[in-house]
Amino acid sequence: METKIENSFLTVREQQLLLKIALLFGVDLLFVMLSATLLIEQEGILTRYVPFMSVVFLFLYPAMIIWVKKKGIHSLILYSVLLFSGAAGFYLFNITLWMTAVILLFLHWRVGSYFQSEDDQIDVSSPIILGFLCLSAFSLIIGNARDLGNGMIILTLILLMFSLVSTVTSFQRMLIGGTGEGSSNKRNLMKPFAVLLVVLAAGGVLSVFSSYARMGFYWILNKVFWLFSFLVNPLFALLVKVRDWIMSKISRDTLSGFGLKLPEEKLDEAQQAAFYDGMSYPWLNEILIAVFILGVIIYFIKKKKIAYEVETGGQMSPLMSKFKKRELKQKEISGAIHYSAAGNAIRQAVKELEKEAAAKKIGRKPNENIRAWFFRMGLNEDEAFFKLYETVRYGTKIPDEKEVSSFVKRTKEHMTALNDRDR
Repeated sequence: METKIENSFLTVREQQLLLKIALLFGVDLLFVMLSATLLIEQEGILTRYVPFMSVVFLFLYPAMIIWVKKKGIHSLILYSVLLFSGAAGFYLFNITLWMTAVILLFLHWRVGSYFQSEDDQIDVSSPIILGFLCLSAFSLIIGNARDLGNGMIILTLILLMFSLVSTVTSFQRMLIGGTGEGSSNKRNLMKPFAVLLVVLAAGGVLSVFSSYARMGFYWILNKVFWLFSFLVNPLFALLVKVRDWIMSKISRDTLSGFGLKLPEEKLDEAQQAAFYDGMSYPWLNEILIAVFILGVIIYFIKKKKIAYEVETGGQMSPLMSKFKKRELKQKEISGAIHYSAAGNAIRQAVKELEKEAAAKKIGRKPNENIRAWFFRMGLNEDEAFFKLYETVRYGTKIPDEKEVSSFVKRTKEHMTALNDRDR
């Protein structure tokens, strides 16, 4: 028999939400640390940014626990915590003011996005992992060019990323249990631990052979640049020939007829300054990094347009949600029934199922989401069923007749299954 983790302070669903928020918050802090490796040397990362990120986590995460319990973000608490965190970063850890402001603005945006949805299922998409790995590779290249010495820190951050995802996923699966039975259920619970073991083993092997791997990577990179260096002299020689050909078409007599004169010195003997003379390579790095970061910020701002909403009905409504301007065409509306009728039909079907389950002493608990409730009753259902109910509940979709009839039919089948258990 499977056991549930019960807590007098937090419900099971609230524990799942906090696990999800902890994972997302940890991933965002790792992104901040990884971005800092592009600009800061190893000593600065270890003595200033690591303690600062720890203080930010200790300040913000308890506030998130309060928000989950109170079912909404409180702006006064949020801005107070961010203000104290910024003061700690600037005065205690000597982090520059502009860097502190950028970090806090990023965290303010991300913390708000955690409460956009009531879904408590952990979802770390592969683009996030891919972006983290790409940024790590970029930081390794920049760090080598600027001699920042952050190679081991970057490898540690990658190890922490995979370890965090594996560990928190394991805890959530143990909290809500698997969907299978017997050995299949055990395998589902142990998969994240197996991934974590592989990641730790890979990290250990990499830490032993990191110097050899780094030497191999730099050797390959050096050969690539060496190969491209052969193109420099031919291209420069071609440009010189083009210049000489153009100048040969212009005679001194022709220019003299227009009242123009060329200088007497030969062009070949003139010292031509290269366009890159006087340009510092680290300065060029700073410009490229700034352009890269600006592009990333613009991309995410355009992708994540958010709008604040107020709490309604005592439930945790999405405090920040995406919105898009749409124009509904007539042919799209023709296949949909009136929203109130569709919503009432789906809500009434779930309400009848709740009454039937309550009669069997397996009724829905307060603050229990529909997925956990179905799992506790031993009823299997696909994700589309749950998503349709949630979209109708929060008013984000107008279902059509086919979806409503299918949903009502499925709930009646579940009611029949509950009645058949006592026979």
